[in-house]
Parts: sequence; structure tokens; C-alpha cells
Amino acid sequence: MRRKLLGVSQERLADDLGLTFQQVQKYERGANRVSASKLYEIAKSLQTSIAYFFDGLVDPSTARAEGVSDSGAEPFIHDFLMTPEGLELAALFPKIKRGRVRRRILDLVRSMAEEEEAGVETPGKKAEAKRDPKAVPVFVPLDNFTVNLADRDADRYAQIGISLELNDAKAGDRIKLFMPAIRNNILMVLAHKRAADLLERSGKEKLAQEVLRETERALGLEPQVPGAPVKKGADEEPRPVRAVHFSNFIIQ
Repeated sequence: MRRKLLGVSQERLADDLGLTFQQVQKYERGANRVSASKLYEIAKSLQTSIAYFFDGLVDPSTARAEGVSDSGAEPFIHDFLMTPEGLELAALFPKIKRGRVRRRILDLVRSMAEEEEAGVETPGKKAEAKRDPKAVPVFVPLDNFTVNLADRDADRYAQIGISLELNDAKAGDRIKLFMPAIRNNILMVLAHKRAADLLERSGKEKLAQEVLRETERALGLEPQVPGAPVKKGADEEPRPVRAVHFSNFIIQ
């Protein structure tokens, strides 16, 4: 955890120790033992004391973990920071200055955690459960989008074809009615993208989520937060757009 908090890569730590990064990986996974001399070198490289690596261990004389309060909060903090997402969230969350936004994020995470423990379905799971395999899919292709990307070091552009998969044919009429607003919202999203944002699969999947969000916004719907839990007793009508598909994706 100390290495991750400092932003030190395994390769860099391995160079300081005169080892291969594979050996560092084995140390961190507990596959290989760490000698006392090597532990000293690791502590020196990571600018901490050797005692740091034993923090939280049970003291044999008192049979109690030093530094652990009665509330038991510290183990949860340790587990949280041991995940890549936890470290990134811990770094980014303090940058949010508005207290109202911070509380909303906390409420969302708390609600998701409670519903996860209770096994309540999320909107995605609920929609998937209601999907009829015999139903004929309805697609509405949008005219190709050609936009200049936000790259500053070079002139880059993207040509992207998008089709919206709808829940039923009636939603198609609504989509066509709001098409100017839908295209405007999608163009605004694309115009802020860089080529690097769209090259990887994860970038394309994120774009699909953003297109879905902006389409629902143009239709006057409150965009759903991915993974947000469904309130008990909620019986909402299916969303008009089921999924976003790419039919063409060219970046130059």
C-alpha cells in the first residue's frame, strides 16, 4: 500500500532493490519471504520506517492490535486503500469542494452498498430480467457523426456511426421527434473527446454510456446512474433506449 500511495511502480522499486519486478510482485503477494535486510532496503526506498509494515499486527504482550481503535474502522480503511479504485477515490474525493456534492456521492455509495448486501436488483439487472428473447429488436440508425476531436498536438477527427436499440417501435417515433436535440447532445460529447479516449475498448464503452445518457436527457428523462440501486416498490416503465451500438468507428 505504501508503494501505491507514493505512486511508485513495481519496476522502479525493483530497480532500487536490485531485483526484477517479478520478485517485487512475489513479495507483495506473499509468495516469497522478505529478509530483514531486504525489508530495510524497501523501507528506505519507500521513505518510511520498518515499523510501518507491521502496523496493525497483534502485540503478543497485550493480545491486541496496536493502532486499531475499538470502532474497528482502521481495518476497513486499510482494505479500501489496498484497491486501485480506493486509492484513486481517496485522492480525488478531497478535490470536490462543494459539500452538497460530496454528501450526494456518499449517499449514493452508501445506498449501493446497502442494496448490494440486501441483494436488491439494479436497473441493469432488472431490465435484463424483463427482456423477452422472442421480441423483435427495434433499431434506429443515426446519421454518421463527423467531428474534430479535442487533441491539441494534432488535427484529429472521428467518424462514428451510431444505432440506438429501442424497447419497442413506439419509442422510435419519440426518438425521431427529438432527433435534433439528441444529435446536438451527442455532438457536444464527441467534441470534447481526444483520440486517445476512443482508441481502447473501455473508451468506446464509456462513450456508449455517455450517448445513452445524453439521449435520455434530450428526451426529458432523468439519466440513471450505472449500478444505482432500484428503490423497493419502484415500478417504472422501461426506458425507451435499451442499448447503444456502433456501426462505424474511424479515427484519423
